[in-house]
Amino acid sequence: KMKRGMNHCSKEWTIWSYEMVKMILTTVLLPQGSGRVLIIDDSRVARRILQMHFEAKGVSVETAEDGPSGIAMAESSRFDVIVVDGLMPGMDGFQVCTELAKLKVGGKPVIVMHTNIYKDFQARSDAMTSGADEFVLKVLDGSPLVKRVMELLSRPTPGA
Repeated sequence: KMKRGMNHCSKEWTIWSYEMVKMILTTVLLPQGSGRVLIIDDSRVARRILQMHFEAKGVSVETAEDGPSGIAMAESSRFDVIVVDGLMPGMDGFQVCTELAKLKVGGKPVIVMHTNIYKDFQARSDAMTSGADEFVLKVLDGSPLVKRVMELLSRPTPGA
């Protein structure tokens, strides 16, 4: 139970928020799924929100805080979908997508560029040229991205 005037950063608030978000997400009429998703985003908050969304849907999630870490994870483990933030310090999302595209085997992983900075047609085109398979605009709650990734995870695997 929430106490009036509780600091929003307290442990109790974090636990309550996670449980409430999980409960809400499990009632959303998106398909439940399985699969492995890697989230590469320099924002700890964005990574955590997306992780909660996907885990509530039964998806296994790993996260990386920057491009080089995410690429290393993708080299050492197989993922079905990799979500890449477009604007990160150091190695940006376009560079990350270029490197990740070199790791594809049998169409996997599907690479999804996720950003709110690049909203024009040229950016979408640049994302696809750099190796991204999808381009989804970033919104605060991540719902368009979660919906699209769940659709991608539910697609039949070629040759299966």
